[in-house]
Amino acid sequence: MSQEFLIQNIWLIALMVGSGLMLVYPVLFGGLARYLTIAEAMLLINHKKAVLIDLRDAASVEQVGSLGGSTRIAYSELESQLPNMPKLKGKPLVFICQTGHQSISATKIAKKLGFNEVYVLKGGLKSWLESGMPIHKSSGSGTHQEAVNKQPEPKLSNSIKPRKRA
Repeated sequence: MSQEFLIQNIWLIALMVGSGLMLVYPVLFGGLARYLTIAEAMLLINHKKAVLIDLRDAASVEQVGSLGGSTRIAYSELESQLPNMPKLKGKPLVFICQTGHQSISATKIAKKLGFNEVYVLKGGLKSWLESGMPIHKSSGSGTHQEAVNKQPEPKLSNSIKPRKRA
């Protein structure tokens, strides 16, 4: 009877084994990437001093602009550059790329290099732009940091003026 049951239900058994393997896979192979929404990423940045890592290449940054408050490390340079940034070691890292695919790989690289708290910004750059987060356009020359440093200081609107103390 048990042999007959196995033969009649082979697809059901295969499905059960496959489902079990899919559940165990993240535990065995380093876990799946943890995704954050823009709001969750901002909370992490504000409360835990997380660092936003922009993985896009120079051409994409020049075309679209740099992300406000981010550190840009091109995905192709991540494995060589990340170990040279010891100040990032104890901080959560939030990776952002064009679509999110490179960010997933970046979390694996970062974990391999000893960074424990790594995240992927859900939706990538598209999500960033749709939510109205800051983009800094450069004049086309200079480095990313120079472009960020050239941004004008925020100004108070005319309707909001500081109170004078009496």
